[in-house]
This record gives sequence, structure tokens and C-alpha cells, in this order.
Amino acid sequence: MNDPACAQCGTPIVDTATLRKRDGVVFCCANCIAAADGAGGSSLACAHCGTPIVDTSSEVEIDQQVFCCHNCAQVHAGMSLRRSGA
Repeated sequence: MNDPACAQCGTPIVDTATLRKRDGVVFCCANCIAAADGAGGSSLACAHCGTPIVDTSSEVEIDQQVFCCHNCAQVHAGMSLRRSGA
């Protein structure tokens, strides 16, 4: 079975710790809900999905890259490993 994906950024939800649902719609984190609601004003964007980081409650920084949540960080890390052949 495929992991559900975020309605805002499309990232597969592999870590349910930051998962949020609203009106039956699944989001990977509170940041994506805020972005879906039109919140803006941030010049910082997730290194994986590109969503502006407007809610830092689930923000993750790894190797000087900022992600909106662990879902994006984990999916990005997996993609990087596949590209490098590891």
C-alpha cells in the first residue's frame, strides 16, 4: 500500500508524527496547512517540496538544509541516496 501524500506539497507521509488532517484532507505538517490557507511572507522554503516555511513548529534542519517537516527530510534523504547509488 502506498503512503498517503500531503494535499499541499504531494510528499508521501512516511512519518505520522507531524501528520495533520482537516476536513478529511491529509497534510504532512502544520506548515503545509498554513501554506494551503494562503499564509506567506517567508523567504525560506522547504528544501524538498519548496513550500514556504510559514509555520516553524515542525521545521527540521539537516546538513544546512531546511525542511518543513520530517516527511520532507526523510523523502529527500531517500531520493539523495538513490541518486548517489547508495
